[in-house]
Amino acid sequence: MAPKADARQITTDDVKRFLAWRKSKGFDPGTTLYTDRVILHNFFSKLKLDNPVKEVPRLPRFRKKSVAYTDSELKKFFAACDAWEKAFFALALSSGLRRGELKTLHWSDLDIARKRVYVTAKPEYQFTPKDWEERSVPLTREVAQLMKKHPHMMVVRLFSPRRAASRIINFAGAETNKVTGINNRGCMVGVYTGSDGNEHGFKAGLREADGDGEEAGKHGGIAYMHVHEDDCIQQPDREDYSDPNSRTDFHSTQVTTVTYDNVAHSVTIAGLGTNNGLPVAFTIIAVGSNLVSRGIFSITLSDGYSNSGSLFTGAITLQ
Repeated sequence: MAPKADARQITTDDVKRFLAWRKSKGFDPGTTLYTDRVILHNFFSKLKLDNPVKEVPRLPRFRKKSVAYTDSELKKFFAACDAWEKAFFALALSSGLRRGELKTLHWSDLDIARKRVYVTAKPEYQFTPKDWEERSVPLTREVAQLMKKHPHMMVVRLFSPRRAASRIINFAGAETNKVTGINNRGCMVGVYTGSDGNEHGFKAGLREADGDGEEAGKHGGIAYMHVHEDDCIQQPDREDYSDPNSRTDFHSTQVTTVTYDNVAHSVTIAGLGTNNGLPVAFTIIAVGSNLVSRGIFSITLSDGYSNSGSLFTGAITLQ
């Protein structure tokens, strides 16, 4: 749908197409789309224009019941986690932070001595807390002690498809699960029996690279990186890099090759993109995080720009 410069040009069909597009992206009609329609209706009413939303059928509003795990289910889940996952999910469970807040958390957001975690905006990740609700949340002593053992790994994905499938299999019990094959997008697919007694499907990418962080800019200052490659196409693949002091603002548009090196624990990504709106070819080499390093990120663009360095915030996860 082509953008329109004047709100008076927006029609009922435009609104319907917008809501249909939102639904195709997986947004819930009974919650998110319900709210979208209300906001649009109020927007046009406030402007005192002919309101195209009036002819859009009202959407029923649903309030989903929260799903709470039992103590025995949590015990089984944590038994399937490694040490870092146990600390991270304990933080998630005790703090009640939202997914986006957890995914963009830095070590500096934790105050172990005062047993608090701070939720703040992260412009480098284009993240703002819901309703601009910057706040601090108390931590239990047990969680604070767990996090104290992991001072170099504070930025990781909350939901990793490949690990999640492994956790599902270990959590529900191997005898009730089966991997049925690889689909046409390179995803491992299968079924597991949930605590409700019903069978559910899962899929998980076989290889994945994911990272966000900061490194030294080529001419001083801070450069920001983001990389996401998933052979299961759980999310759109995308690479971004910004180095303000070098006037570099890169965004990938097409990835042509992704090569993993298991020995070096690295991934090389090549393709096409834009730098300040101009077309370029790119090559990225990312070395995964470990206990002593947050990761190493290198980028080379065909217009002559290149930079490489160790991350001093963030992390790179390769699976």
